[in-house]
Amino acid sequence: MSNVSVEISGDGGDGSVRITGGENALVPRAGMRVHDPNGAGSVAHEGHVYGPTKVEIGELSDGDYGIAVVNEAGKLVKLEDFIFGPQKAKKTTVGQTSSTSYTNLSDGVGPAISSVKIGELGRAIVTLTAYMEPPPGGMALMGVEVKRTDGSFAIAPDDFDSLSIGGGDATQLIAVNGRSSVTVFIEGLFPGTYNFTAKYRVEVWNGQSAVFANRVITVQPY
Repeated sequence: MSNVSVEISGDGGDGSVRITGGENALVPRAGMRVHDPNGAGSVAHEGHVYGPTKVEIGELSDGDYGIAVVNEAGKLVKLEDFIFGPQKAKKTTVGQTSSTSYTNLSDGVGPAISSVKIGELGRAIVTLTAYMEPPPGGMALMGVEVKRTDGSFAIAPDDFDSLSIGGGDATQLIAVNGRSSVTVFIEGLFPGTYNFTAKYRVEVWNGQSAVFANRVITVQPY
């Protein structure tokens, strides 16, 4: 670890750039940090008053290297998570199900993305895409199951955050086929690695199956 860090700070009144041992001399770092001169939790060091760090560049406070902002919870949000984070999986085979609860299709599991790293914010943006043929008078739904790889936490598929197509009832047999997408925002995850798996179900009046093809799942963790 370097014993010198470069910090950009406006707390000195002139907004000057200084080479310093850091706001905490016990953990000096090589890089730049931008402080909020009016932020809460200011600290004094060597005759200067530092507001809370808002941006870190270079050697980060968690020991990693890169560019990061500090969120309202005091956690680092790294730029690399947005640039290199998106992952995608697809399945081109045709599958079907007549299940009214979320399950796998007749052609197997997926598409699925394994070991997605979720950071301190505990959030992910998931996009689901598929060609779907619902049963006449019913609906076809594609949702996402989010499960921590160690099995300690999971979020089940939910109709509200699903891709759905179709409609009608026993007397109004509406048939709507097509390929479409939906983007859902998932939060409340604990930091760690997760598996994201597409699951499917039908809402039917006649017990028939729905058909799914050309399915894609994309996950943007952060």
